Amino acid sequence: MAKKIKLPKQKSKEKLHFFDYNDTPSLGEVKSAHIELFSNQRALVERCKGVFEYNDTLIKLNLGGKSGIFIGKNLKITSLEGKNLVITGEIETINFLD
Repeated sequence: MAKKIKLPKQKSKEKLHFFDYNDTPSLGEVKSAHIELFSNQRALVERCKGVFEYNDTLIKLNLGGKSGIFIGKNLKITSLEGKNLVITGEIETINFLD
């Protein structure tokens, strides 16, 4: 008859929590800008306070307390509705400055 060997119990691995759409705060709760990237071809910027500089290689935005600088090629603001805008083109870098 085989003898049973008792192995020490391993600690359970920490579960990772990925947020989903329901975890995100509502627009009324968030005062800062929200940026979503779709590959390097499009960026959606919500709650933008204004545009400081705009040409086909650089777009500098006022994000409320910080500046967001998008650098790339053929950059365009293709949609501007209220405080939301869409940047298209080949986005190479994004910098944030105080």
